[in-house]
Amino acid sequence: MTEVIKDSRGYPVLVFDYPCLPLSCTQYFDHILREDFEVFEQGSGGSTIWLAQRVKKVISVEHSPEWHEAISQALAQRGLHNVELLFIPLKPQNWLNPWEDYAGAILKYRNATFDVIFIDGWDPARLPAVAYGVNKLKPSGYMIVDDTTWPMLQSIFSLLDGWDYVHLDGQTLSRTDGMNTNSRTTFFRKRS
Repeated sequence: MTEVIKDSRGYPVLVFDYPCLPLSCTQYFDHILREDFEVFEQGSGGSTIWLAQRVKKVISVEHSPEWHEAISQALAQRGLHNVELLFIPLKPQNWLNPWEDYAGAILKYRNATFDVIFIDGWDPARLPAVAYGVNKLKPSGYMIVDDTTWPMLQSIFSLLDGWDYVHLDGQTLSRTDGMNTNSRTTFFRKRS
């Protein structure tokens, strides 16, 4: 199912029932998921809906009020009640770190809570979200980070040094303009 919702500027926003990841990534992601998994997701979207249909619980953090509302409506329309969708806006008044609360939302959960942490949210918050999530992941859990070719994300590889990982590349549709873009998603696995 695809819905078109307009954001506050009137631009169309596409809502899919699947992640905006290359097909190879979605297939690999689907292969590692189990029904008893608990997932933390930074950046909601079609992946939130898709995950909710496959796992026990999803906690998803969103910073955009329009996108939060669109995903809330999509979840309700589909009768998906295993998602805790958190709205945590950016704080522009904190000019050094406007994403502190957003990236740090995972810190309120106990260590070794999540089977999967999926990072695909607001760009500058991705690296701190990975750092904050390391201890929140269960042994042998997965840290999945989208767009790992971006220069700003290269230090993730030193941060997660010693973890097993696989890169999956391909094309995906942009949620805002429907155009194909090249993407790399990296699946890191924590060693137990």
